[in-house]
Amino acid sequence: MHGLGTGIGELKVFSVEIVTRSYPGQHAEISRLRSQNPTFAEICRDYELLMSLLPRDTEDPTYRDIRDSLTGLEQEIGAYLGLPQGQTGQR
Repeated sequence: MHGLGTGIGELKVFSVEIVTRSYPGQHAEISRLRSQNPTFAEICRDYELLMSLLPRDTEDPTYRDIRDSLTGLEQEIGAYLGLPQGQTGQR
């Protein structure tokens, strides 16, 4: 990640904040799962990437596809966190 002017540690903190903002009160559990479960960590990275790609303009043709993908990832994250089925994060 050249040209961002930030270190790897700062990127990791920023990444955790993206997911924990969507799941208030779950910071400790998200951090624990990310450090212990490679599959969960990958799901979170995918979520963070898609959040960064989500266009601001809802008329953008990619908006719906990205939202659909985010919803699927939120369901997976929610399952790991033990949330009731169908309960997803807050965007």
